[in-house]
Amino acid sequence: MLMSCVVGLALVEFGSRLLLLKKGAYQSQFRVVAAPYGVYDRKVGVSYLPDTAFSPVVVTDGAVTACMGEVSRANRDGLRGRTTLNEYARAAVRIAVIGDSFSHWRREGLTWPDLFQDRLAQSLGRSVAVLNYGAGGYGVLQMIDLAVEVAEQQRPDAIVIAFITDDLTRARWWNRIETIDGVVRPMILPEAEGVDLAQARDQYLVHPAATDAWCRAQLGQPPTPELTAIVAQYRLVHDALWRAHGRRPPSFWDLHGSVVFNKITTGVAIDPLMYSLPRIRFSSFMEDARFAADVARLRVSGVHIVLVHLPNAAELAAGRLSLSRTESALWRSLEEGLGTAVRVTSGVVAPEAVPAGLSLLPLDPHPSPAGLRFYGEQVAERFLEQPRGQAK
Repeated sequence: MLMSCVVGLALVEFGSRLLLLKKGAYQSQFRVVAAPYGVYDRKVGVSYLPDTAFSPVVVTDGAVTACMGEVSRANRDGLRGRTTLNEYARAAVRIAVIGDSFSHWRREGLTWPDLFQDRLAQSLGRSVAVLNYGAGGYGVLQMIDLAVEVAEQQRPDAIVIAFITDDLTRARWWNRIETIDGVVRPMILPEAEGVDLAQARDQYLVHPAATDAWCRAQLGQPPTPELTAIVAQYRLVHDALWRAHGRRPPSFWDLHGSVVFNKITTGVAIDPLMYSLPRIRFSSFMEDARFAADVARLRVSGVHIVLVHLPNAAELAAGRLSLSRTESALWRSLEEGLGTAVRVTSGVVAPEAVPAGLSLLPLDPHPSPAGLRFYGEQVAERFLEQPRGQAK
């Protein structure tokens, strides 16, 4: 019986690794840009310099496989949508959106908050300005931190906090651009002060050659000296990061760990280390002292808070949310802390009514142009609804 159990577990482990292999989890894949995007911000982790942009190039197993184009741009005020502070000051209805990369994600020059603004103006028959404070990698904790700053500085009529399911368990982090051994490394750190490489996570690679034009010239072509240098830089950063963490890089044949055990205990089968985010260790946001203080300040500000969940394509297709026990508990504590229910789309819009091609998968999980239009429309509908009772 013991031998049967051991063999069974081994087969489950092997099968799980084969599935991960098929999904490309063991591929050497990274993003590289020509210049860093985002700077250190002591209060809210990251802010963005005016008129800067993020246009990542995807490299897979030593070859350029995708040119993403401009996926985010900071306007002249450092905000991630088209609306400026001057336009906001003149509008009849003033709203701020705070979210993660789904909210700063840009296709064909627009984000969903831009489209949300247009839909609201049409519905209300008044001038509407929506300031976009979306920040890639943000979790709910940092969204609430930023909401306090925005409420007190900009005094909007409402703040829309738009989160995806994964945002519930993301911890706070701080953006750092460090030059180590001559290499520029944009890092995520779990603490506001200091640079502890044993806690750091690289966000992406930086190489001046990695422009969008260079990327398009590389597609389907043999490696150039620039690409060879970029791949070598990735290997240098990758290996240095794993050494700093005192760990082994994941591989299909690695016998020092179990992807099944990792999935059960941490929720992640393979920790990529690079590009990953720190996670919280509690099941109620009210256990976090800063969150509790933020909630009190938001109440004093009097700004109307609207919580909106952005479902991904799989959640919309299922017609319901599949939350872990921890995610469900955090969701409830968010509603209880802010005294308002999360407004949901999954389960409200029938799966057959969801437009095809909502995301850029298999290339990228972020929204396509059709997806951005869908989210802009749905957030507008949720915003204009009367507050719900108990959310799903």
